[in-house]
Amino acid sequence: MIAALSVALILAQASAPPGAPAHQASEPTTVAPAEVVAPEIQAAAPRKDPIVCKSETPIGSRLPQKSCMLKSERDRLKADARKRLEDIQTSSHGPFKSPDS
Repeated sequence: MIAALSVALILAQASAPPGAPAHQASEPTTVAPAEVVAPEIQAAAPRKDPIVCKSETPIGSRLPQKSCMLKSERDRLKADARKRLEDIQTSSHGPFKSPDS
């Protein structure tokens, strides 16, 4: 197994053009749980409203899921969630009580 990997590495280096570095570092393709503008999408068509991708791990799972949407749409969803939370916190009836009871 190790011998096969060594041979593959030697062949890959031998097929590289002269003067090229033996190993070119590539940027990581995975994203930490932070908002990042997707460069491949951004380069395709310049927009005033960029597409933002976020990697989130759902509860009960170890595998992160990537969700991409327009920045304005993500901002609107955040504002809606914040408003719902404030409405629940300031409501005298609480989140699950009806006004009649």
